[in-house]
Amino acid sequence: MERLMLVAKKLRVRVIAAHLPAGVLGFYDKEKGIIYFDISLNSDERRCVIAHELGHVFHGHDCATQGAEDQADAFAARLLIDPVRYATAEAISTDPDFLADELDVTRDIVLAFQKYALQRIGSRTYVRASQLVA
Repeated sequence: MERLMLVAKKLRVRVIAAHLPAGVLGFYDKEKGIIYFDISLNSDERRCVIAHELGHVFHGHDCATQGAEDQADAFAARLLIDPVRYATAEAISTDPDFLADELDVTRDIVLAFQKYALQRIGSRTYVRASQLVA
């Protein structure tokens, strides 16, 4: 969480736990400069939701289009998953649920990391260059 709070500070946003409506895990209030996350989330979910919302802040999103959601997911995956830890875990199993458990993230973040951060060429896997803040 400490790294996420540092990124939030750099992006000049506050992060606040709140009781959110059913089905809403988190959101970014651009006018107030606040990221809200649902207080009922477990620690892995909380980290992933905050990182996702930080992606919206970083990219300056004003609305929730599929492209904006994909960018926020990619940002969160790169922020939360260390490529070396990922490679170590993937050597044991490629199952997304196993990887999520090993990496302390959600399955969706693992899938986003695989989709947006990894590039497989032949039998080799590379991590694409990143544009992260921290």
